[in-house]
Amino acid sequence: MIIAVPSENGKLCSHFGHCETFSIIDVDTETGHINSIKTDAPEEGVSCHCASWVAKQGVNLVLAGGIGGRPAAALQENGIEVF
Repeated sequence: MIIAVPSENGKLCSHFGHCETFSIIDVDTETGHINSIKTDAPEEGVSCHCASWVAKQGVNLVLAGGIGGRPAAALQENGIEVF
């Protein structure tokens, strides 16, 4: 499973629309082991329009606070669960 967490200055960002980057975490769901963590950002910035970029990273789940209906819907339309 690949999880994306909105981040800012290397820390969890509590508001999706204010984050600078995503921490993208590859987790082995059988063992709970974290295989890798990378930080990256879409060129267009973080907004409703970044959902396809997030999907291209192989993300299955976005853990985010302060996310509005439009960005949540865009992520879900790209097959990404939002929690």
